[in-house]
Amino acid sequence: MSYIGKTPTAVPLTSSDITNGIITSAKLASGVGGKVLQVVQAVNNSASATSVSSWTDFPSLSASITPSSSSNKILIQYHAYLTLNNLAGMTRIIRGSTAIGIGASAGNRILTTSHHMNKATDANHGYHGFYGQFLDSPSTTSATTYKLQLRSQGNSTCYINRSSADANEGTYSSRSISTFTIFEVSAW
Repeated sequence: MSYIGKTPTAVPLTSSDITNGIITSAKLASGVGGKVLQVVQAVNNSASATSVSSWTDFPSLSASITPSSSSNKILIQYHAYLTLNNLAGMTRIIRGSTAIGIGASAGNRILTTSHHMNKATDANHGYHGFYGQFLDSPSTTSATTYKLQLRSQGNSTCYINRSSADANEGTYSSRSISTFTIFEVSAW
């Protein structure tokens, strides 16, 4: 390119060079998205015990969100704490009444979002975190409910946010918190 006079020096553009609001999302190239538009969180900080042999709603870990656009995504993240004394524990995400973010079907295997086999040296005092996340495309602007479900091997007791012993001492027993968070993310 030809210039009259001196060739301009390249200078990096910084945020202070842009007047606030001068660049709108409409002026950006297509494919720009991924902003978090809203966040909803459910929390369970109560210690409890329940017998489960089939999929059961995790107490208090359910949240509803109304997407602002049918092309937006919903990011689901959870951290749940369980003890299952030397048995397998499983969790899965539910949208409405449909399991999402689960493994592929294969024979009689149980389809889960996360699975953990509790083989603690001291099963009375150890408990484990179940973690999961999934990016869903609900394709709706209607209120949508997501929840976490749990299941155990056989008909065993699940201890939630505590160990099975739940000893009242200050060395090794603790209580924890389980969370279920959903984010609406703009389409990209």
